[in-house]
Amino acid sequence: LWDEIMRTSQFEARLKDVAKFNEEHVWRKRGLSIVPVKAAVGYSQSSMNQAGALVHLYKDGTLLLTHGGSEMGQGLHTKMIQIAASILRIPIESIYTTETSTARVPNTITSAGSFQSDLQGGAVVDACQRLNDRLSPLREQHPLWSFKELAKHAHEQGISLSATGFFKVPDSVGWDFKEDGKEERQVFKYFTYGVGVVEADVDALTGEQHMVRVDLLMDVGRSLNPALDVGQTEGAFMMGLGYMTTEQLVKDNKGALTTRGPYTYKIPAIRDVPLDFRVALLQKSDNPEGIYNAKGVGEPPLLLAQAAFFAIQQAVAAARLDTRRHTQGDAVVPSSSLWDLFPPATCEKIHRACAGEVARLAKKAT
Repeated sequence: LWDEIMRTSQFEARLKDVAKFNEEHVWRKRGLSIVPVKAAVGYSQSSMNQAGALVHLYKDGTLLLTHGGSEMGQGLHTKMIQIAASILRIPIESIYTTETSTARVPNTITSAGSFQSDLQGGAVVDACQRLNDRLSPLREQHPLWSFKELAKHAHEQGISLSATGFFKVPDSVGWDFKEDGKEERQVFKYFTYGVGVVEADVDALTGEQHMVRVDLLMDVGRSLNPALDVGQTEGAFMMGLGYMTTEQLVKDNKGALTTRGPYTYKIPAIRDVPLDFRVALLQKSDNPEGIYNAKGVGEPPLLLAQAAFFAIQQAVAAARLDTRRHTQGDAVVPSSSLWDLFPPATCEKIHRACAGEVARLAKKAT
């Protein structure tokens, strides 16, 4: 991963370009940062590493699929449909899903930890294989039948066309709080890896910033759906970018939260999307621990947004080191002084850290 993104992002060459840019510009500075991530996938509590599914095959050849995961825009339903279609050998257009409900699949667990494709996918595999086992004798007798014909005749012959599935992670995975600690256990199922390279541009006069270019490379094993996984990577990064740059919680002197709406609490908007946004998935990667050799990808890329914050820090450092900014008017904070910048790196914080004109006048007034 590291070697690949160093090559594709042209990191070494761009470091020189950034240094040259900073030499040629007084009030605009840039920074370039690279950050890796290793995120655990799965639940450390063993009782949560289980899932169920329910499939109904109708005599017109359509399938109704229900699982215990919550679809929240991450494409979980799509991946479950793909898994069912591959096992039953039917087109995805013949498969329908319904909303998650404990009336259909009981005792569902939290949809979190980027682990639902593995858990719910395992349950869907089990349910579809059970259905396949019932249909196999009829399918072998009539190999030319369409799936619709197969379902119709199976119904006529009294073959059950409803099946439940269940999946459980092996007992060797997860933390058992009842254990005395002597037994060695694998706490998580596996790890998802990624690397991000971010180039940030900072206006030292106003504190405004934007991401010039972002390169993300994720190891998601053999992706179940590359389009979904790339979209999840982009979305997670943007969510993390908000945490790192704009989403500041402000409270009044009584402790009441004042940033309670979009006017005061700034989430990323369309203009915050990097000007050059490149996302890739590592090729020829396997994950024997995951469903169909894939890996979970929902949350890990969020951590790569730290690279944006560190790139902003570098740009601020370059602004403070530029002696040309310290030779006009009254003396500002010396470039050698200690300074800090904590996330979120808002415009106000960046401006103060750059020892800008407004900060200088404010300090002079006090």
